Amino acid sequence: MEKVAVIQLDSMTLKLLLVDVEGSYFKIYDEVVETLKLGKNILNEGMISISNVIQTLKILKMFRKVCDINKVTKSYSIATDIFRNAKNEKSFFEEIYNNTGFSFLTLTKDEEVKAIYSGVVNTVDCPKGIIFNVDFNETSVMFYNRRNLLTHFTIPFGALSLAEKFENFAGTNSQKFEEMSKFMAEEIKKVSNIEILQEQEIAFIGSGVSFLNLGRLARRALRYPLELENNYTIANQTLDSVYQFVQGLDLDKTMKLKGISAERADTLASGISIIKALTSFYNVEQLTLSSGNARDGYIFNYVVPEVMDKPLSEMLNYSLETIRTFYDGGQGHVNHLYQLTLILFKQIKVLHKLSRFYVKPLKIAASMYDSGKRINFDGHIEASFNVILNSRVYGVSQKELLVAAFSSLCQNPDALNLADWVRYKDILNEEDLDAVRKIGMIIKLARALDKSRNSVVEDISCDILGDSVILKTIIRGDASFEILLANKIAPEFKKVFKKNLQVI
Repeated sequence: MEKVAVIQLDSMTLKLLLVDVEGSYFKIYDEVVETLKLGKNILNEGMISISNVIQTLKILKMFRKVCDINKVTKSYSIATDIFRNAKNEKSFFEEIYNNTGFSFLTLTKDEEVKAIYSGVVNTVDCPKGIIFNVDFNETSVMFYNRRNLLTHFTIPFGALSLAEKFENFAGTNSQKFEEMSKFMAEEIKKVSNIEILQEQEIAFIGSGVSFLNLGRLARRALRYPLELENNYTIANQTLDSVYQFVQGLDLDKTMKLKGISAERADTLASGISIIKALTSFYNVEQLTLSSGNARDGYIFNYVVPEVMDKPLSEMLNYSLETIRTFYDGGQGHVNHLYQLTLILFKQIKVLHKLSRFYVKPLKIAASMYDSGKRINFDGHIEASFNVILNSRVYGVSQKELLVAAFSSLCQNPDALNLADWVRYKDILNEEDLDAVRKIGMIIKLARALDKSRNSVVEDISCDILGDSVILKTIIRGDASFEILLANKIAPEFKKVFKKNLQVI
């Protein structure tokens, strides 16, 4: 396993990411973020001041020490496009290299946008869409089709720069919000190069801190039971409610909203006003949020460089393989049980009658069926519910992830508490309740057929005769222990599928 550091220097912050890399898979295991605000220094003075150079060197020397302690073998240092505007850019980065050994690459604006695109498009399963990304100092809009970036443009105003532009606005807070939205709408008109046709089926995806704040406000307004960011969808009606709420806020720049934003209230409002301008301009009826960002894009581009030409085609499989690699030790038996579960699902399709919607939840639950053992062996089935629900799994909706968590829980039919199920009544339905019980039983049966973890059961064929289900195992070696355990599940199997089970 390789230890990699990614150092990101932008207009506001200096970040260090520590990443474990195994082949084409990676896991972020630590992050250090320091506020610098060099961008404002560059815009005001056209160069980086001596005091800021000293402060930057001090932080980077600390980063070097952290890298050495963590035995980092490779590092990538990236600076955003704004540093091209500094007159002392060359001497600044030379001094950094001479003092720390970090060699910075200054990205072009196009390279920055492509990093954001890579970080976002590899988190959401939308083949065609428009990505809105609101940063501190700029807003980017990207149009892609078949997961290929076609065109993009950038507006030189973000949540912070827009708030500063309207800092001395004399009207009411509501008027200020509307004026910021109107101003951004005009800025979009100036540079927009994306034409949307009525018949086009396009997903609208929002990324960046302002969109994540929008999601928090929306979930709070709807009392949404999941505090998950990625793939959260917001309808137009909810967007309007959030806009009205923000218009009524006190926009004191020193004020913060507890549990909503780490940013001051005026930048929260300016960020939401940008979102309003974007959603109004493009007539957005539903918005999907992505937790992906430029940070993820940088890592993808260096660790999995093939995504620079073509995004991941199988995000879910990539996510699950990443989890198996880093959290399950790449154990072969986990993959074999996964395969057995898929075989059983196909073999008894005529029995379970579940739609294709449940294939992704099945894959997640089968891959992470015992993930709770990482934190609690005795209660691992119940613990797996929370592990699955809070895992970094891409390419699935929040409902699919929730169904997967309940499916894993239903390995033990008695673990499903209907009072807990009712908590998610606005997301799940009666069909889902039937599905999680069936998937849970399929996983439990697959576990029994691989109890010794030596892949002795290679394949399964199924015959359904009247009230009986006969599973014929195709084996290599002695599978008497596995068959014995599988037959013990017959009473529970009958409760779920209304059929007698026989495994031979």
